[in-house]
Order: sequence, then structure tokens, then C-alpha cells
Amino acid sequence: MTEETDRHKTLQAIYKERLLQLFREPLGTGEPDPGAFRGWAKNRTCGDEVAFYSQTNQEGIITHCWQNTAGCAIATATSSLLVQALAGKSREEYRQTIQRIRALVYEGHDDGISEELKLLSAVHELRSRHDCVGVSLDAASKALEDHE
Repeated sequence: MTEETDRHKTLQAIYKERLLQLFREPLGTGEPDPGAFRGWAKNRTCGDEVAFYSQTNQEGIITHCWQNTAGCAIATATSSLLVQALAGKSREEYRQTIQRIRALVYEGHDDGISEELKLLSAVHELRSRHDCVGVSLDAASKALEDHE
């Protein structure tokens, strides 16, 4: 094996463990505030469902996010990562972050992606699992639309 292959396998193992940790201990669960904006999406292929909530302050900054995911480890981990990544962002930054994650997963581009979100690069090669990430991204996008 080459050094590059060994490095790739090590990164994949690390990413896999972190994704499983986020599945076992998801972030951003609990009851959202009554005024939170809501987005919901379902993966028609496997049945994963995600409800994503976000709240803004008067300046339009996302102050808090919640998620409720009934689905696989990848969908749950993605929703957890979104809760962390989107809080504190402006609406435009929120939108750009979702677009960058889509580019990472679907196209393999990691420009402008935080190290934590790069965990999702492990899904790029697993084309059959792209929709597991996509359902969380769709729900988060719909929550943003609900703001507008």
C-alpha cells in the first residue's frame, strides 16, 4: 500500500468513528423555542425524516438550531453537524454553508469547509448514501426559507 492509501484509510476510520459518535449522541435535540422556524424533509428512498429548526435575532443572525432526526447514522450526524455549523451565521452564510456541504458530498470539493464539516467527505465516495446527507440539508434549507 502507498502512503497516500494508508493516510486515506486512517482518515476514513477517524471520520467513521466521529460520525457514529454523533449518531449515538446527537447534538441539538430537544424542544425548539415556539418561535423557531421549521424545515422538514424526508428521504423517499429509505424513509429518513429530519425536522430542522432555527431561530434568529433582530439582526437576522441565527442564534440557535435544533434538529429531530429519525434516520440512519449519516442523516443524524449531518443534522448534528448542521446544528453546530449554522448557529451564529447570517442567513447568507447559512445558505453558503449548505451549498458548500452539498459541493463536498456530491462533487468532492472542500473549499471553505470547516474541519468538523469535512467529516462528511467520507460520504462522497458512497454515492448510495448521498441522500442521507441531502435530507438533512434539505430540512435546514427549508427552515431558512421559512425565515423569509
